[in-house]
Amino acid sequence: MRPRTVSAWAATIVPAFLILWVPAGTAQSVDRRLSIQQAIATALEHHPSVRGADAGLRAAGAGLTQSRSGFLPSLSFSGTGV
Repeated sequence: MRPRTVSAWAATIVPAFLILWVPAGTAQSVDRRLSIQQAIATALEHHPSVRGADAGLRAAGAGLTQSRSGFLPSLSFSGTGV
């Protein structure tokens, strides 16, 4: 599978987000207009697969930090009470 670019994600996510995110039409609804950049940013921020990929990247970064720690010097102390 070929990796998707941000524009491909935006082309997929933004229309779905705009269709699903429609105010209920009540008297209390607020007319909130988004620019295309704001809509893309909001969609990327809240889309489950994007959030999952972000969590995977953070986990991989934590694992990399942990694996590199084995190459660092360590210091330990021990003692006995008299």
